[in-house]
Amino acid sequence: MISLLALRVIATVVHGIAQICTILRLVYQKRKHRMWLDDGFVAAALLCSIAWLVCFWIRSQGVDSLAQSHLWRLRAYWTDSLTFLTVVWFTRTAVLLSTVRLAPPGLFSRQIPFFASILFLMMWGALLIQRVYMCHYNSSWESEDDPQCTNIPMKITGLACELFSDFILIVSPIVALASSPVARKQRRLLLITFISSLAFTIVSVAHAVYTVRNFGSRSEDLTVIIQVCTPFSSKVSAPDSDIPYLRSRAPRYCFPISLSASCSRTSA
Repeated sequence: MISLLALRVIATVVHGIAQICTILRLVYQKRKHRMWLDDGFVAAALLCSIAWLVCFWIRSQGVDSLAQSHLWRLRAYWTDSLTFLTVVWFTRTAVLLSTVRLAPPGLFSRQIPFFASILFLMMWGALLIQRVYMCHYNSSWESEDDPQCTNIPMKITGLACELFSDFILIVSPIVALASSPVARKQRRLLLITFISSLAFTIVSVAHAVYTVRNFGSRSEDLTVIIQVCTPFSSKVSAPDSDIPYLRSRAPRYCFPISLSASCSRTSA
């Protein structure tokens, strides 16, 4: 059994490292004028992850709990729950957009993954609305000592969306590598994105198993901590500064989902 103190230390240290590295990467991208949609989603997820970490401390049970009132626990749960969904799906979208950014021009290598990222955002919105509606519709859980809204439909819907998005994340780099010859450095970054997607999938499946089988709240909390941090590592470990067509700022009329090779050489 993992202790409360161990969970708090793991969450703080792992999240702290991921957040610091992500901030440094965003600053570097900004100074080099290489900011794009994936960096924007990572920045939004970064802010939400900070809020999630604060609420995790508040919701932690124990004599040293920061939440001395039931109302604060309830507010912390709502913030924790909604920011968790936002971090997970925004970082998924950012990883997929990174694949779009690195992929050579093509329908299957660039355009379809780009529109799949829009589908990711639609699933995030649907899951968010479902959680708010179902938890408000049956609010009996709010009177519990440790308020937590869980039910079978929410678990099934969340698991189905996660598995579908994991499939897209894994397949997209493979399609990009197989669609046409790519430069050596570009291939290396696409492989890093593929490996990161695999790691993200493993952690996501582990969290789903712990949630469905109810192995214990602290074990589930540990998978949540890892799941929130994993996608940040893919953005930190795969800098795109050495890709030739990302070295210069993109013209306003050029968009990275274009099929034209001329656009891909300057897209940022």
